[in-house]
Amino acid sequence: DAPCVNDAVDTYLLTGTMPKKGLTCHGNE
Repeated sequence: DAPCVNDAVDTYLLTGTMPKKGLTCHGNE
């Protein structure tokens, strides 16, 4: 699994909303 995806999931769980596409993955894959 990609770390950026995990970060996005963590953000979703914490805030209830998914981060903008690319925000957590771009340049961090």
